[in-house]
Amino acid sequence: MLKEEHELRKAANNLILVLTINEQLKQGLESFDALLSMSDFERRAFDNPSSMSAYTSAKEGLHTSFEQFKATYGSAVISATYEAFKKALSKKEFCIEAGIKTDLTKSEAATVFNKVFQELSEQSGTFPEEADGYAIFIEMIRQAMNPAEDTKQIADVCPYCGGVPTRISKAEFFGDMVDDVDGYVWACECGAYAQVAADGSVVGLLADRTLHASRKRIRHIILELSRLVGVTVFEGCKWVSFITDRKIVALQDIEWLNEAECKSITDAFEDVKMRLKAVNPEYPKSHKELIAFLEEGGRFSALNSYGFKSGRLFVPIKVGNEAVRVRFRKGVQDIMLPRELDYQFNGQQFILLHPTGKRERFKLYAKEQRQVLYKEDKENV
Repeated sequence: MLKEEHELRKAANNLILVLTINEQLKQGLESFDALLSMSDFERRAFDNPSSMSAYTSAKEGLHTSFEQFKATYGSAVISATYEAFKKALSKKEFCIEAGIKTDLTKSEAATVFNKVFQELSEQSGTFPEEADGYAIFIEMIRQAMNPAEDTKQIADVCPYCGGVPTRISKAEFFGDMVDDVDGYVWACECGAYAQVAADGSVVGLLADRTLHASRKRIRHIILELSRLVGVTVFEGCKWVSFITDRKIVALQDIEWLNEAECKSITDAFEDVKMRLKAVNPEYPKSHKELIAFLEEGGRFSALNSYGFKSGRLFVPIKVGNEAVRVRFRKGVQDIMLPRELDYQFNGQQFILLHPTGKRERFKLYAKEQRQVLYKEDKENV
């Protein structure tokens, strides 16, 4: 792994953690203020400010500490990430991975970083649990370099028959055709419909059975990408966004795709599978090589005992001599890989044998497999 990439990986993960901390502290303080405002202490502080000064000072101290955290550690992490980003720009390998096709001036680099930071700040509460900060950072750079369309207008007229859609219960619309009849759909009498979220908002464009089937296929493609090249759902959605020039952040955004966009994704996926056949990663054959493989950007997922069904995907954010650290449930988790255990390597899979007789099977994914997704321009996909 390039020294510059290694430093940016460390900085980007720190940045994601700081943004997550900032979001959680902000929400905590807002909840704290709301609850305290309903207490008797607030009224007493208003009526007798001098006698309640200690309580008022304690409350203000919490907010002051939060601001000090942002001004010190937060600012330092942001600056370190920016410096690491600028150094990484000097390396062709990084620019290819990030979708940067021309040399950036200092001003352009600052603009890209600011866009990335702004997007990261806005999405800090929705980061995928399994993704590392570097992967998220790279996807945001691609988005900044190739902004995707984010138009989500609800159709007042059915595009299929010209009718007027209305909100109707799933039970009435589908009848006995589906098991899930809770909630509503935005539907037309011709049979076209869109989903309605729990908050009453319409999710997606009206679609007939053919388009709904196509969108379902795209969901399967995103999940299949995880099995093929070891990307997260977040990264899979970003790839769909890259192919369609439409902003796709989560699986539900697929409901906004039209038939032509679904076809372009399906065609691109078939091309990815063809290009993957030409990729021949060198998989590890020892514990030492396994650690080096993960250090170079490799990933791994849990498999069932038969070696076919994939489970949780592990995306290392830090690799040690006998453990890897991954993101997990808004925090981190250490996955132990002790060298004294018995390892059986067989190409893309390896088995970890415990003294108790327990066997754990895993599947490996090399960095070059993920890079296949963006290896060619969209015009050639």
